[in-house]
Amino acid sequence: MALTKKTAFNPFNKSVYHFPQAHMLNRGGMFSSVYFREWYLWQGILSDSQGDSWGIAISLNQVVEEGTIKFPLSLEMIHLKSGEVFAFGRELSNLNGVQEGEHEDFYFKYGEEKKWEVGYNAYNDTWTLAYVEKSKGFSLMLEVSGTDNYNILDASGVVSMGEPIERNYDPVKLLGLAFAYFSHHMGVKGTMNLNNEEYSLEGNFCFDHQWGNFHHPSFRHSECNTIKVLFNDYRFARMDLWTIKDKKEIRSLWVDEGEVKSYAVNSKIFSLKPTEQVKLGEQEYTAGWEATCQGRKFSIKPYHEKQLVFSIHKSVKSWAGWAEVLDLETNEHVGTAFMELYGK
Repeated sequence: MALTKKTAFNPFNKSVYHFPQAHMLNRGGMFSSVYFREWYLWQGILSDSQGDSWGIAISLNQVVEEGTIKFPLSLEMIHLKSGEVFAFGRELSNLNGVQEGEHEDFYFKYGEEKKWEVGYNAYNDTWTLAYVEKSKGFSLMLEVSGTDNYNILDASGVVSMGEPIERNYDPVKLLGLAFAYFSHHMGVKGTMNLNNEEYSLEGNFCFDHQWGNFHHPSFRHSECNTIKVLFNDYRFARMDLWTIKDKKEIRSLWVDEGEVKSYAVNSKIFSLKPTEQVKLGEQEYTAGWEATCQGRKFSIKPYHEKQLVFSIHKSVKSWAGWAEVLDLETNEHVGTAFMELYGK
């Protein structure tokens, strides 16, 4: 379902997806519970002025921990040819922000001068992303152009993060559920200074904004492998492989020529199967996949095994990184995927 600036979703007599204000982080009311989580996430492939390609992921999060609101900010990059990884991050205790206007003149910005910035301008549907680590000789300045056409992740308007919607539906706090919308294609231009050498950058991002009161063991899935595919022809696919109370579930969403379609797994239209296991340390990950959609078969394999490994909930480690997507009939490179995989 496509959303425009005039579209609103009304699950409990409140306009939740009211654009452009929906792009801001949420504060107060039902969004101040101890179970609250929210994130912006930009992911994509950018080419630099020397012809090299970079996988880049930028996220700004809002979490409530022991009654305190925190804002983790992270930037991860990988040089696709060499496999060299660069990771930066800050945990912010507050956001210095400004907000102006209401409609076409709506504008907001979070940030700290000469350190970082996340901003949005409704006039031209453009995001500004900046990150500076002066001591490491690094800076990234990007302008991300939206399509003014955002889509909710599920037709119901909310996404279950573990339990079926009807079991955890709370009309006050919507416990166990998430609001989520995305844009599958955003043009990116900017500059990067790395090791005191400047590069111009250009490419495409996909974008997620998700929030809700779902960060609690009884509301959450026990495992979720997520694969996002950015095809060279601007098509997009997202596949979520969830384990919920020992029951496996696969959700598939495809965007073709701007139309969003959902497919059931292992149907005549769509199927997904694991093809390769990778072991890093004591954890094993399903890093190779084969997807079939509308008669076309694709392989999805990481560019490099050692990319980003980070901890989740202390006991679970997640692997995140970039993968090449090949058409299995022609062996042609048709896109790039970002994968977040749970270890076993």
